[in-house]
Amino acid sequence: MILNLLNQNKTPIGELDQLDNCYITELLETGEDTLSFEIYVKHLLYKDLIEENLILTDDNRYVIKSIDERGQTTIFGCSLDLSDFMVAGYHLFFVEEITLSAYLNQVLAGTGWSFTGDESITSAKTVSLESGNTLDLLRLAEKTYGVIFRYDCIGKIIRVTTTQGYTNKGVHFSDELNIKECELRGDSFDLVTRLYAFGKDGLSFEDINGGKAYVENFQYTSKVITQVWVDERYELKEELLAAAQKKVAGLSIPNRVYTASVVDLSSLLPDDYRNLAIAIGDKVTLIDRIRGIEVEHQIVKLVSYPDTPEKNVAELGRVATDFESTITKLKTEDIKEAIDKTVPPAVNEYMNEYFGGQKWLCVEAYPEVMDANTLYLKYVSG
Repeated sequence: MILNLLNQNKTPIGELDQLDNCYITELLETGEDTLSFEIYVKHLLYKDLIEENLILTDDNRYVIKSIDERGQTTIFGCSLDLSDFMVAGYHLFFVEEITLSAYLNQVLAGTGWSFTGDESITSAKTVSLESGNTLDLLRLAEKTYGVIFRYDCIGKIIRVTTTQGYTNKGVHFSDELNIKECELRGDSFDLVTRLYAFGKDGLSFEDINGGKAYVENFQYTSKVITQVWVDERYELKEELLAAAQKKVAGLSIPNRVYTASVVDLSSLLPDDYRNLAIAIGDKVTLIDRIRGIEVEHQIVKLVSYPDTPEKNVAELGRVATDFESTITKLKTEDIKEAIDKTVPPAVNEYMNEYFGGQKWLCVEAYPEVMDANTLYLKYVSG
């Protein structure tokens, strides 16, 4: 891969050659890819490899952010050049019931950037940020609207997609074909199969969901594992129901992540293995011979070595869910009020029904003992 060095004003300095360990790391969840390379300190352009100078590849533009000298060579770490989003600052930013398109038009005004792929995201959300810059607002938008941004820093285009926007092209990963090593990390600590969901002012969707204020998914286990989710951003029961179904689909399977060292056969032997080409976000089928199963996962992280594709590493897993409880939504001083006024009336009614008349109340808020991801309940006899 050819790298071109530019100064901070984007004026070309020269072409970088004789590189070692040059690789690009793509992250599906954030879209904020990185570039790393190693070069000899005696390189003719070494003196110009300084922080905030730019690196241009065939596909994108990066900014040098770190320098790690190691005797005869130095490792440079680079991030995508998102400096256009570091200019404007915001304090107490708040917009109510705004679509993603309108939101991006507002926050990108004056940056010279455009966006595409937002057509399928039609829901309106309320977005607030205490303080930050435009990049903080973009990161917040990804979480709020459940989308992923892919940044084209050369064309100044943000491409909007979702985890569901990628398909399985029929690519299989197997130790008999293209995997050198494969490691599995798994846990079921956050497994949920029944999810109660409530929106603003205790909004529920039971009257459009067969009288049930919860959704279920038993795709992995028949165990009933209950959690309560409260998100006051939702004011329409239809949107709350759709969001709850999406959440429980992700929460109802163990959190398994496969890290596979993949031989990129499509790059090494394009005539024979073109159909095995992979990219960040692709859904692929992993043949787990130890467990005798085929697992469909998504490429959530891809480390690509353009000059040595046999070193590529793909991480397969689920993009982290945005499941959050009321506790994480509120400032400390608002927690007790939310628990007293919003949660108990809604939760008690359905918890009492589910637990056969037992009495469940929300514990008063003590932030020092609160787990940020758990809505604490206590049992009261009677």
